[in-house]
Order: sequence, then structure tokens, then C-alpha cells
Amino acid sequence: VVKEHASAQPNMVYGRHKIEVERYLTSQQPFYPRTQVAILRPVAVVGPRGRQQSHLRTLTAQPVFVLSNSGQARTQAIHENDLTSLLSTVLERNVVGIFNAAPDDSASWAEIGK
Repeated sequence: VVKEHASAQPNMVYGRHKIEVERYLTSQQPFYPRTQVAILRPVAVVGPRGRQQSHLRTLTAQPVFVLSNSGQARTQAIHENDLTSLLSTVLERNVVGIFNAAPDDSASWAEIGK
């Protein structure tokens, strides 16, 4: 489990860029005191509308699905409806802060590949 206040140490350029955007947004808060900032960090998003862009679907649709560590590494996904509901709640309640948007459970890559 990764907590929101844990030190962010992404190992890919995409992740580093996301952290830089977060830092920029939070650094600008003092200049815009009436603006509230909420940052959602969703895990992989799945669902029928995201079918063409889902990284999980792309991986599992391959004829050969190569797994390291015998596929025991775990991952998480959130359904698009759940993420939409979360986003609506954040906006309606004027929630401020950084939030990891993830389910309580996870699956191994071996389980996903079946």
C-alpha cells in the first residue's frame, strides 16, 4: 500500500512528469488562495469506454503475454465508473489534497493474463 504522503519516486519519465505537475500546482496555491487543488492519482483505468486505450487490455490481448517473477507481481485497476464517481464527489464537496484512487484489492499479472 502506498500512502498519499509517501515520498514520490517514479522510475519512468511519465511518472516524473506527473510529479512535476503536482509540485507546480501545489507551489502555485499561495498565489491563488481562492483556488482549491485536488490531485487524484488513479491506478490503471478499465471499463468499456476506455477499451481502446487500456494498457491492461493491450497487454493481455497479445498472443504472447510475457511475465517476469512468474507473474506474481501485483497490480491494481479502477473501473471508469468508480473513478467518475470519485471525481464527482471531490468536485461536489470541494475536497482539497492528494488522493490515490485505487481499490482495496489487487491481482497478480498471472491472474490478469488468464
